[in-house]
Amino acid sequence: MKRTLRYLATACMLAVISVSISYGQAPQKFNYQAVCRDLSGNIIANQAVTLRMTIHDISATGAVLYQETHAVTTNNFGLVNVAVGGGTVVSGTFATITWGTGAKYLQIEVNTGSGYNSVGAPQLLSVPYALYANQANVLGATGPTGPIGATGPIGATGPIGPAGPIGPTGATGVMVAGSNMQTLRHNGTDWVANSILTNNGANIGINAAPQVGKKLYVYRPSGNFGPDSSTIYAYRYGVSGTPASGGTSWARSGVDAAIKGYSFYGNNFTAGVGGYNYLDYANSAGVIGANSTASTFGALTFKDDLNTIWAGYFYGNAKVTGTVTIAGGTPDANKVLTATNTAGDAVWQSMAALLPVGTSGQTLRHDGTNWIANSVLFNDGTNVGIGTTTPGTKFEVDNGTIGLKAGSVAFDPATYATYGGFLLHSYAVAGSPQLSSIVATGTTSGNWSSDMAFYTRMNNMDIAERMRIKNNGNIGIGTSAPAAQLHTTGTVKLEGAGVPGASKVLTSDATGNATWQATTGLPGTIAAAQSNLAYYSQPTTLDVITWSGPKVTLTITSTTQKVHVVANVVMGAGASAATDLDIWPAYAASGSATPIVYGGGSYNYSCPANTRSCFTTTAVITGLAPGTYDFGVAVRVSTALNWTNNEYGYVSVLLINN
Repeated sequence: MKRTLRYLATACMLAVISVSISYGQAPQKFNYQAVCRDLSGNIIANQAVTLRMTIHDISATGAVLYQETHAVTTNNFGLVNVAVGGGTVVSGTFATITWGTGAKYLQIEVNTGSGYNSVGAPQLLSVPYALYANQANVLGATGPTGPIGATGPIGATGPIGPAGPIGPTGATGVMVAGSNMQTLRHNGTDWVANSILTNNGANIGINAAPQVGKKLYVYRPSGNFGPDSSTIYAYRYGVSGTPASGGTSWARSGVDAAIKGYSFYGNNFTAGVGGYNYLDYANSAGVIGANSTASTFGALTFKDDLNTIWAGYFYGNAKVTGTVTIAGGTPDANKVLTATNTAGDAVWQSMAALLPVGTSGQTLRHDGTNWIANSVLFNDGTNVGIGTTTPGTKFEVDNGTIGLKAGSVAFDPATYATYGGFLLHSYAVAGSPQLSSIVATGTTSGNWSSDMAFYTRMNNMDIAERMRIKNNGNIGIGTSAPAAQLHTTGTVKLEGAGVPGASKVLTSDATGNATWQATTGLPGTIAAAQSNLAYYSQPTTLDVITWSGPKVTLTITSTTQKVHVVANVVMGAGASAATDLDIWPAYAASGSATPIVYGGGSYNYSCPANTRSCFTTTAVITGLAPGTYDFGVAVRVSTALNWTNNEYGYVSVLLINN
């Protein structure tokens, strides 16, 4: 940032000229005080600055009467104090300035490290000493002569009077002969003219005449000067073993360098340091930086030993903390930088150009030399196949097996022999206990039979076996010794077989597929059940089939339903024995007085006088059309109507779905 100096106010000037007066001699200097700020108005605190003070005659750009410099350091408030007339003299003599003739202007220039910048040239006005001096030189009106006083004591010696006029210039002394721009150097005896260092009043030349636009021009002629030669050699001798004895950062004001280049403002085509080389021969560079043995170096504008020219060349590692743009070649989105030869030459290439030609779904494998397209492992974007190019599942292996070889595992129950061949474990994090395991166990090497066990962990408890598939195919859940094809020690819940619901049953179709079915209407289930108890009576007419005893009324909903009828008939003889009683299960439309007998019935029952007998009749009635029916017992007597000693009996009917 460019820095400049702003005034606090008018500079405090305590004296500007030397005047002989009876009260004392005026000092040959005056004070100057200012505050340093940058262009943004920020105070420049605790920083070294150089002030150049120039006194001009008549105007701010008039003749230079006197010039001096002051090297000072600003305080915490950016304040500097100098005594004008007490600095390092550049030109002129402060004591000989004729302050009383014409206006005087004080030009202030500031250098903060990047050259002097003028901050103004105000006119110097009267200050106390000067005002006093001016008043001392003005004569008042002559007063009357007073009386002669007494002789006083001898006064002190007055000040030395002003210097006399400068005498005439003496004769020119003997000077060393020289030519234009030469400088003098001492050879140990005399001063001699020399052209190694030349000075044209504006620029300096070493081993050559100064060049226009170059404040310092150093020239080394052509020739083989050998290794460790240079036109300019700058050597920085640091403090051994003390890394901190150096700079504080890589910034301009922080770096401690043997050579430092700084370009202020950085206009077009400017540089802090510029290095140029015609690169006529191999192993030449414009600018190079290296360690002392050149085992690592970096060069700008470099011609290598193969005569290839590089804008930048690095022998060793290179680190970039920002982004890198390589605009050469044909860069594009998703291209990769690829070496084209063993020398490391790289070009931008698309990924497709780097891969071998393949067909849809193929994958790449390395044959030891190159990557080649292969279909053994096939990926169609949805499914993966091994040995097939048409996988129908997420992972399909065709014409082969999957083999997992047992190795060292963290979990291996003591019941497992060495021949476990399939081990899968899951962990929350690496090194933690397993969360679950699948273990294929083996027995002895001569048997080669195996189980498969499944283990899980719950609530930080020890891992435990939850399910086992035995070598005979039995599956145990909660038991490691299943006694059936499916053996569970807990409950079973099936949600996928239809729609589960309360009181539903798992029912198989003809192919063995089972689904949850409601018991209503389900084959083999009871659609209805009813029993009734009533008094049995004999027919009133011989050889006529009539209802006797209790009846049950049920509704048939399907012709496939079956009616199971069981009746217990209690009848007996009065004073005379009773014979020839026939009994049938019977049905009829509800309310019908005429029963329809079903089946072969039971015939020719008899009973001794004054006793009772219990007779049972059953039937399974099928094929009834949907409707409401009465079910019960029908009887017939073919001889004397002596069946008068009767009792209560019952009828039970089950309606079964089929």
